[in-house]
Amino acid sequence: MLPPFSYVAKEHGSVAIGAARRALDELIKIAQNTYIVFLGTGFLAPDFQYLANTILFDAWQSDYKKFLIQVPPTLESSDPYRCIEAGIWPELKSTALRKNLTTVEEEGDRFLNRLLTRLMTP
Repeated sequence: MLPPFSYVAKEHGSVAIGAARRALDELIKIAQNTYIVFLGTGFLAPDFQYLANTILFDAWQSDYKKFLIQVPPTLESSDPYRCIEAGIWPELKSTALRKNLTTVEEEGDRFLNRLLTRLMTP
């Protein structure tokens, strides 16, 4: 027979997994029904690839636009992923457009300032 604390741990683990699954399902639903802006990541970055192929997998089919805000890879030559992107940048952008993802070649803070200004203007 298992000690009582292992039963409690098993029960709490099941609850935690169920709650995490419900939260993930809700995140997927939000991603399918809203606009998305990506800041601080790039096409080939592992975090973007993970999101694109898991949580956002079904969101690419939605009519809501998605925006990837980043400077051209030639301006970030110290980042190895961006160096790879530099050679295939036009192809990456055209592939992104087929997924309803628009690339905005701009510094993230500059984009956010422009967005904030536009939102604050009546």
